[in-house]
Amino acid sequence: MKDFGPFEPGSKFLDGMGYVQSDYAPAYSVNSGKLYLSHGSDPTLYIYDFSAKEAKLDTAIHLAIPDFYEVEGIPRSEFSPGSVTINGGTAAIRNILVLNGKILVHYYPGIDPKIIEEARSLWSAGKEEEGNAIYSKASAETEPGIMLFDEKSLSYLGTLDFLAGTNTGGFMADEDFLYFQRVPAEDVEEDFLRIYKMNLVEK
Repeated sequence: MKDFGPFEPGSKFLDGMGYVQSDYAPAYSVNSGKLYLSHGSDPTLYIYDFSAKEAKLDTAIHLAIPDFYEVEGIPRSEFSPGSVTINGGTAAIRNILVLNGKILVHYYPGIDPKIIEEARSLWSAGKEEEGNAIYSKASAETEPGIMLFDEKSLSYLGTLDFLAGTNTGGFMADEDFLYFQRVPAEDVEEDFLRIYKMNLVEK
């Protein structure tokens, strides 16, 4: 996991506090001379004029995501040199794709920090099953989504939910279609993947 792009002035990650790698893991896409970039738990879409010589910031869009639990930094003195930590329950912008004149921003709103802390307390007390149950329930109730913006005007077009029965961890796209992985059957061992091929249509 590597840094990509600078933290712009005003970024929460320049507040002097410490953050783990998954807090600011970047999501980005390049299309038609533009670089679209977000830093993990910072719900902002940065758009740069992009070339082989430079990346110059053009626009920053704050993403108004309901119940997006932005991470809070902790004192840097609490970190161990060389340590790496990845928190899967952290709110994050996970992927950015450009398709048919639309910018797709895949987000995960994150699990309520209070619930995560409760689960950690149970794990520390040796109550692993109880902690896992609380964490699993919260994870199942945390629904990711896909925000859509017009590529030219940057106007917000709406939000898509993941289809029922698809893997909400992410998806892929080419110039015309979106590809979602179907969740494997729970009671049958499978050595293959099922993929839904879809396109966006206006209602």
